[in-house]
Amino acid sequence: GGGAAGGGAGGGGAASEPSEQVSSEQTIAATVTVDTSAGTAKAQLDAADVKKKVDAALQAAQKDQSAPVITVTMDSNAAKTVSLSVPSQALGELAGNAKAAFSVQCGLGKVTLNAKAIQAVTQQAGQNAFVLTIASVTGETKKNHPEYDISIQSAGKKITDLSGGTAVAAV
Repeated sequence: GGGAAGGGAGGGGAASEPSEQVSSEQTIAATVTVDTSAGTAKAQLDAADVKKKVDAALQAAQKDQSAPVITVTMDSNAAKTVSLSVPSQALGELAGNAKAAFSVQCGLGKVTLNAKAIQAVTQQAGQNAFVLTIASVTGETKKNHPEYDISIQSAGKKITDLSGGTAVAAV
């Protein structure tokens, strides 16, 4: 990664034109089980909770033409591997809005799936939940930057085809 390029102080902001896309964000604070000896943190989302948040985000987005975003926060402490089980059917509706996003924020960083990726993952998972895992790869560094393994699985099978969608990681 490079350094942040400074762009000057800007000339009198036009506050009515936000540079970022406006979102109708709904946050879910996941109940996390941390196993400190194993270095893992796991959470499982409840389908009813996810559906309620998805419905609220979609309604708000429709009302103000914003992006419906579901963000899951996980208090993972110092865990080196973080896993989140997501009920795919409850989340699937979110992909109906092209601006939608699903994010998982934990101690290792943040992973965000866009609408196409949400649709691809939830379709491949079908009736099953999918598990998003972020793991710090021990001892692996590139130019002093830690390496992470980010994967999505459902029913024991890795989901690697996002059908043109994107998964963005920020660590």
